[in-house]
Amino acid sequence: MYGKFGNFPLDNQDHLRMALSGIYEGLLHNDLPVRVESALALNNLLYHDLAVEFVRPGLESLLKTYLKIMDDIDFDELVKSLQNIVDVYSQEIAPYAVGLCMKLGEAFIRLINVKGSGENED
Repeated sequence: MYGKFGNFPLDNQDHLRMALSGIYEGLLHNDLPVRVESALALNNLLYHDLAVEFVRPGLESLLKTYLKIMDDIDFDELVKSLQNIVDVYSQEIAPYAVGLCMKLGEAFIRLINVKGSGENED
């Protein structure tokens, strides 16, 4: 639900904190679909100032989690979510930029190799 409607106004800050805590737990879940949906839901909640502040202290581990999920599955929506995180935390992202670029480059090369192993695709 938060993945679809998380950008709607939420007046109850305690509810938002509980939702964010649950989503963080989902990011660490054993099942890949739960991690993916949690990553997408968190992205939609970043429209709320409380969510931005909630995530800020764990930004490094959040980035690692997104990159790990992206290693497990190539999904355009995850890339868009990661792009939104970089936009929201543009001032704090500098220490992680090199590692982030390296991982995204690896994902791009992996995607090219998968596409290149198919039939004569451009």
